[in-house]
Amino acid sequence: MGKDDQIVVMYFGAGRGPLIRRALSAAKRADVNVKVVALDKNPNAIVTLRNMIVDENLEDRVTLFAGDMRKLDANLKGDILMSELLGSFGDNELSPECLNPTEKFLKEGGIYLPWSYTNQVIPISSQILWNEVMIYAGQGT
Repeated sequence: MGKDDQIVVMYFGAGRGPLIRRALSAAKRADVNVKVVALDKNPNAIVTLRNMIVDENLEDRVTLFAGDMRKLDANLKGDILMSELLGSFGDNELSPECLNPTEKFLKEGGIYLPWSYTNQVIPISSQILWNEVMIYAGQGT
């Protein structure tokens, strides 16, 4: 890939766009040409992303798709595919079912971020939480 070749970054589950900004910032620092394709199914996220694209003059660098990534029917290939579907607590149980269909958009030799992840559950103990639960449990009888 030459210096003037465009790198296509596809971002599935773009949310409010923090990784879009990071990808564009990294491209600027590395002095490479990047096109970001962002997709989200949340209507509120789409509004936020559209406003970000307009407000930050990103129309020439970011293309936005509204819809479910599992049903995206577009003739696109990305050099880098990104997603952060783990949610606030790393608990998005649909993540594999959502991300597996997006593999068809990855160019040969491309990169998928994250390539893998592991969820872990760690037991905790909190006397305050235990007391609260016991209070509410007693109210239901």
